[in-house]
Amino acid sequence: MKLRQIAAAAALLLPGLALAVDELNYTYVEGLYMTGEVDRSGTDTDFNRLGGIVSYNLTENFAAVLSGTTGEVETSKTGAPRDIDTRDLAAGLTAHFPLFDKVDFIAPVAIHHSKARAGSKQKSDVGYSIAVGVRALLTEHIEAEGTIRHFHIDGESDQSLIGSARFHFTEALSLALTGQLSDDVNSVGLAARFAF
Repeated sequence: MKLRQIAAAAALLLPGLALAVDELNYTYVEGLYMTGEVDRSGTDTDFNRLGGIVSYNLTENFAAVLSGTTGEVETSKTGAPRDIDTRDLAAGLTAHFPLFDKVDFIAPVAIHHSKARAGSKQKSDVGYSIAVGVRALLTEHIEAEGTIRHFHIDGESDQSLIGSARFHFTEALSLALTGQLSDDVNSVGLAARFAF
């Protein structure tokens, strides 16, 4: 009897996993968690962030993207009395053009509004980011993405390599491991996406 119940449950679940993803989708919502280190005056300090992304494909080659993150930078290693709370809001466009079958050239650009707060002290800045890269559907369930990004804010610039490996459970639901590497920020993260 139990074997039949297990078989019935598997029969219900497997069709969802068997759904092949046959194209790159740019309309989705995503939740993400990041953790890593940021270089503050020569000292690496830990940070954690939660965030969300909404992307909507406007035309065949352009998607509008809104994103936001909130987090905390731990300052105990620097001797600062309080940790720093951070927030970042961004709005931009992602241009995407097919290079090969299921492989796109992508070029995200965005305007950022960042805010940092430590106790009663608060600072806000506006900056921008420009990136170029490739997004590819390697199999029916596995997707990879890599970009080189230039980020400029508060008179300072940083270049980083950003990558992700994504597994598509269904056409709509996927999970990704992400990573960022630069002179100032190194991070890893987990992102859950629901595509429409």
